Amino acid sequence: MRSHILLHPIVKEHPSAPVRISTDDAYNHHPVIIQAGNALLIAWTHEKDGQSTIAYKKITPREIE
Repeated sequence: MRSHILLHPIVKEHPSAPVRISTDDAYNHHPVIIQAGNALLIAWTHEKDGQSTIAYKKITPREIE
């Protein structure tokens, strides 16, 4: 089964709609998130076609609200 990474934000103390971080065309797992200035940097393990890589995406607060 393929998997994707979802971010489940809390905005103004209330759960907000999940934000899809990765596609579901591969096995994605072990996400790590850090704050980088006014953005969030999310990295995870991406496995496809027998190879593993580290994928990452930068998310700004505007993309979450």
